[in-house]
Amino acid sequence: MSSFCTQPPIRLEFPTFGDSCEISDVLNFIERCENYLDVWPLPSGELIGTLSTVLKGPALSWWKAEKSKAKDWQSFKKAFMAAFLPDDYLTEVEDKLRSLVQQPRQRLRDFAYDYRALCLKWKRDMSEDEMVSRILNNINPRVAGCLRGTVRTVEQLVKVGSKVEKDCMGAKDYWQKVGGQNNKEKANKRSTERPTSRDLAGLSIAQPQPLNSLLLVPITVKGKEVKAVLDTGSTYILMQESLWRQLGGDTSSLTPTSPQRFIMADGKVHQATNQSTINKWQDKVCSVDTYILKDAHLAFPLIAGLDFLRVAGALLDVGQSRYGFKTGTSYTFYPFMTSSIIPGPTTTLTGENTHNAAVTLYYALPPTWKPSLTTLIPVPVPCWDSDKQEELLQLMATWPRTTSNVLGRIAVEQHIIILSDEVPLKSRAYRVSPFKKKIIEDQVDQMLKDHIIEPSFSPWSSPVVLVPKPDGSYRFCVDYRRLNSKTIPDAYPMPLIHDILESMDGATWFSTLDLQSGYWQVEMEEGSKEKTAFITTKGLFHFCSMPYGLRNAAATFQRLMEKVLAELRGKFCFVYIDDIIIYSRTLDEHIHHLNKILQRLTQANLTLNMKKCHFFKQQLKFLGHIVSAKGVEVDPAKTLAVTQYPPPNDLKALQRFLGLAGWYHKFIPHFADITAPLNHLKKKGIEWEWTPECQTSFDLVKQALQTSPVLMQPDLNQAFQVHTDASNVGLGAILTQQTPEGERVVAYASRTLRGAELNYSTSEKECLAMVWAVEKWKHYLKGDYIQHLY
Repeated sequence: MSSFCTQPPIRLEFPTFGDSCEISDVLNFIERCENYLDVWPLPSGELIGTLSTVLKGPALSWWKAEKSKAKDWQSFKKAFMAAFLPDDYLTEVEDKLRSLVQQPRQRLRDFAYDYRALCLKWKRDMSEDEMVSRILNNINPRVAGCLRGTVRTVEQLVKVGSKVEKDCMGAKDYWQKVGGQNNKEKANKRSTERPTSRDLAGLSIAQPQPLNSLLLVPITVKGKEVKAVLDTGSTYILMQESLWRQLGGDTSSLTPTSPQRFIMADGKVHQATNQSTINKWQDKVCSVDTYILKDAHLAFPLIAGLDFLRVAGALLDVGQSRYGFKTGTSYTFYPFMTSSIIPGPTTTLTGENTHNAAVTLYYALPPTWKPSLTTLIPVPVPCWDSDKQEELLQLMATWPRTTSNVLGRIAVEQHIIILSDEVPLKSRAYRVSPFKKKIIEDQVDQMLKDHIIEPSFSPWSSPVVLVPKPDGSYRFCVDYRRLNSKTIPDAYPMPLIHDILESMDGATWFSTLDLQSGYWQVEMEEGSKEKTAFITTKGLFHFCSMPYGLRNAAATFQRLMEKVLAELRGKFCFVYIDDIIIYSRTLDEHIHHLNKILQRLTQANLTLNMKKCHFFKQQLKFLGHIVSAKGVEVDPAKTLAVTQYPPPNDLKALQRFLGLAGWYHKFIPHFADITAPLNHLKKKGIEWEWTPECQTSFDLVKQALQTSPVLMQPDLNQAFQVHTDASNVGLGAILTQQTPEGERVVAYASRTLRGAELNYSTSEKECLAMVWAVEKWKHYLKGDYIQHLY
């Protein structure tokens, strides 16, 4: 006989809330209550009664008045927080997060866990990556520099960081770097003043004031250290002529042997001369062209633009007022310098649109710039009068970001990979020749430089493949077939080609815009980055931008572009993945429409591939069609694949031919009747035999495409006419409208008879044709738009 004893269960006491109304106390009370209810759930009635015993002071008085309105925990929680938390309590929590730093002698582990708890109080769904980034910004910079880029979770940060902290804490100045007064003093010194001005004889004169919001860094030029202003809106590195002389530069060498012209913020064009100089930033040596301008044309002595930042490989952290460089797998950060630069005074006429900002770089034109369209648009543009050319030139200069060589990055939409299961897939790299290996390595280096990819510690990996391009070069792709097989599909709809073509009714001017490496301008969601990892001989990398080849990538991009263009779609533009079509009735209207589209792209931070953009065309080639004021016709260049197709010798070849020809079926009268012998061969159980009837049908399809008509765009304000016909094998129909030039065809349609329909009488087949035609085109014919049925 055996006996056993059981210990009584742990006794929990329901949390209490007293007189304090501090935000932390309110949130702690809610958190402790939810912890209690997780362990010991209470029925709603019992919970409401319990709350009357644990609330004290003003909270109890409030509860007595509100008790009748609360039905359960969620309704109590909502009412309680509304009563005892200020409306801006989330802002206060966020401010506390910004100011909370690791204190001297405070262990990294303790700080990290406390900081994470505060993060979750502020934003319950905050991602692990964001928490890690915030913690790294607020801990000892020596430890943070070692951990940055190597840890992905708070647990990893604590585990690895504690070891680094143990190794570093013996240094004399280690704790001085944490929670000291330097950062606070710097923060208090930040000036909120703006340039003041005084009025004098109708002129507004800006008074010189130090600008402490500038991003200033030390750059060594010609052996001397100079403060430079970082300007991400500029493309080049620019210098005032006086500074060039102070550095010992030879002014006699500043001749316009290779001149560069710039459109400045005042809208005027100024010429600069360039000198190739070796500039040093921290330990980074950067050889870039420095452009010298007159002092009056630049607000600051030295401005460093995107080309300099790109060559240096710098990372800007404006929120923390610092910049850094990557060393191995970690970053080394430096604070921005304090400002002692005072911009020279600028004088502008007073009035509604005046400003006191010094003139600085707005848009840089190519070195061989001349005031013509071809310098901004590297594709032929139809010639019209000089006024219109000037309008287009000004239009492109107004939105320079869209034509930048620096790839855009949009945050409106991120690509998320949702899988049926999270079991990682790992593949080996494909073996390639030394020639292709060199191509892959060069592509990886370039993508690293452009921040398209980054080194990865992912458990996922997919192999790289090189796909030949028509010009003989290779496109870098990743074989994501195994990953795609586990990806849950996104059913976001693609636009229908017929809807796009029909929306252009009445348009006479067309432009098409192509986004530069469109997918790479979309960010990957943090948790999905590791799933894009690919393996090469240089190591494992994953994409920061959305790569080509992913399932749902097209849906993500279509959704993004429709958000960007929003209500403009269908009025004067359409978007099909990364192709934007703009259409207008008049040239003036077209310039106005183009301006609106470029404005939206600029706001979204998207850039264009100008070599593939086409402006101000009077006919548009789109997905195998040619659209013009006359209507829609087939593109002869695309129908060559059909007209030059050899007679098929098996079923698969026949299916390919019918698929190609069927794309243009609306241009071919009685398409179903013509192709009936060919479709007969596709039936199950039919033995393959290429008969003379099949050859005749094959030739007729080719001939019909070579002589296909121009279809007019449907005018929804005019009545339609439907013509129908029936034969022993199929039905045919024609949709037409009356125009001043006479009756014109909108579309052809046909289909074969099926099953019992083959036994119908002639009159029944004719009636069937009418019913079928009206059903097919009912989206046109609803209402009062049917004029005649024939």
